[in-house]
Amino acid sequence: MGDKSRRAIRLRELMERGYSEEEAQKILIEQDIRAMASIAPIVAGGVQYGAARAMRAASDIDDIVRRHELGDEADPSFSDTDMEIAETLNEDAPRKPFTDEVDGGIMEEKIIDTPDGVQNQGNYPSVPSYLEVSDGKVGGKVPVDDYAEIRTASIKNPDADSMTLGKYFSPTDSYIVRAGKDSSYFDLGTDWDIIQDKYQLTESDMFEYFNKPALDDAIAKGKTIRFSHNPLKFKGTHLASEWKYLKQQLNVTDADLFFEGGFWYVK
Repeated sequence: MGDKSRRAIRLRELMERGYSEEEAQKILIEQDIRAMASIAPIVAGGVQYGAARAMRAASDIDDIVRRHELGDEADPSFSDTDMEIAETLNEDAPRKPFTDEVDGGIMEEKIIDTPDGVQNQGNYPSVPSYLEVSDGKVGGKVPVDDYAEIRTASIKNPDADSMTLGKYFSPTDSYIVRAGKDSSYFDLGTDWDIIQDKYQLTESDMFEYFNKPALDDAIAKGKTIRFSHNPLKFKGTHLASEWKYLKQQLNVTDADLFFEGGFWYVK
């Protein structure tokens, strides 16, 4: 998909969410600036910021305005109004950065904690066995260290006993809001497009590299898996693909999905 087509989709999505065309264009421009900042180092005030630091500086809270569905291309950045809404809804928890700063400004890599029961590459504990590692890169594209950092950053509330999957329709109707602070959920925010562009990954690659391992980990840890939205109603989306994969891994069918207390659960 070309840049113009992708931008047109984002513009339409924003306007469907209630933004005026002028506001939507402004948000898209802000996102372009953030994307550029995350790829090229920035020199400001005589201090050079690398990609990871620039990414964090560009966006502390971008969970409130994101893709129309998990993994979609429509992924606008924050405006000042969105930040005010986020604070009101308590949706302002910042994404985990891919790296953490430690004493002296040194960047320390975060390595994912692989649960028992997940079969990973012998020399690369963060990489599932079904993904090929070539020349130290997952799929010959993503350096193993980068991959581990991205996987860690993609899971919010990792110590929770459940994992929430679903859709994002609005600030008050999304799997993220429903997950809250008590359930794990998968989310890469605006980093999704940046990762795709940086490592030249397709939508299918992203699902294989990040969505599936997140589900594997949840299963291996014995988490309760629940959906904020019925996956049977969203054919052709990443949500439907996640449910299809879970059915294969758990040996269940659509008949094993049941609704209780506002969520769809797997028997």
